[in-house]
Amino acid sequence: MKILTVCQRGNNRSAALAYILRDERGPNEVLNYGPQGGVNDETINMLCTWANVIMVTTKEVDVPEEYRDKRLFIDVGSDKWGIGFSPDLLALLRQKLNER
Repeated sequence: MKILTVCQRGNNRSAALAYILRDERGPNEVLNYGPQGGVNDETINMLCTWANVIMVTTKEVDVPEEYRDKRLFIDVGSDKWGIGFSPDLLALLRQKLNER
């Protein structure tokens, strides 16, 4: 499955979720991004078109309206974990995935 994960800057929550989906729950093709991370609209549209599922990790951001039928919220809230894959963040993401 082709999965796109999204958070604000594409550095932490979406990257941690991509890690879990690719390395623990694969085989999946997983890419991540954040609209505030310097990604332009053309690239966002290309990524959203490519993906079968778009997993958004926070209600602070969203995907363009034309792709919302692919959207699945795995909402872990605002980033409070900083840089690196916090064990608490990984555990929360695993819990949210298991609830689905």
